[in-house]
Amino acid sequence: MLRNLSSFRLRASALVLAVFCSLLMTNASFAATEDIIYMSDGRELHGEIVSETDSVIVFEYMNPDLGISVPLTLPRASILKIDRDVTVAGPR
Repeated sequence: MLRNLSSFRLRASALVLAVFCSLLMTNASFAATEDIIYMSDGRELHGEIVSETDSVIVFEYMNPDLGISVPLTLPRASILKIDRDVTVAGPR
């Protein structure tokens, strides 16, 4: 009887540990990311690249003042730099 109880506790502990590790890994893999586009006019746009061609990028811009997203079509000639999949630190 004691052996069965000890074996049960060991299996239960292993199960709890496995669930905990799975939750940690799931949380890390779903960390929020954004793309940042640096424009030649000095603007820094935060949002998500929706599509790209050789000449333009369609970008879902998140307006921090209004809390809404706005689709923008940006000519590549006006873009200085793009940082992709940047981890979002938290609410701005």
